[in-house]
Amino acid sequence: MLALYSYVQFGTSLLHIPEHCPPEQFGTSLLHIRYHDGMHANTVKTVCVWALVAAWCAFIFFASAHTGADLDAGDDLLSRIRLTLDAWQTAAFGPDADVISTAAHFLEFLVLGVLLFLALSRHFERPRTALAVAIVLASMYGATDEFHQLFVDGRVCDPLDWLTDTLGAALGAALTWHKAHRS
Repeated sequence: MLALYSYVQFGTSLLHIPEHCPPEQFGTSLLHIRYHDGMHANTVKTVCVWALVAAWCAFIFFASAHTGADLDAGDDLLSRIRLTLDAWQTAAFGPDADVISTAAHFLEFLVLGVLLFLALSRHFERPRTALAVAIVLASMYGATDEFHQLFVDGRVCDPLDWLTDTLGAALGAALTWHKAHRS
């Protein structure tokens, strides 16, 4: 018997919806993706993970191009959060402490380490190689981030920030490797 299909063009792929298929045959989804031009689902996932890496790097660059004073001047939600965190930091650690900046560096690069490991593990057969390369690339991006801050008024290039970036990325990549390794 001939099956009838509805096709929808989506970039270089076609989505086709089998009109005769009961839901229990395909689980909860009736959509199937048939890729053309040699494009496979694995390729799409790889591109998506690398897009997340690029977006996160852009976020880090954006954050490095601004100072805390940029946020202090506004009356929006981010400015209020920044002022609240500054007040908490001063009360807890004194006026000279910079815990929030250090934590921000660490967390930004922890996420970058996770994303880089996920992206690189799609290209390397050995997960430990992906782990090492993720840490090196994140560390190199941390160094360029610190260099970039030389050109931003109110920011400085701080080798301790680069170390914090590298440690955050190493922890993020290692935790992701460990979780993948245990599965």
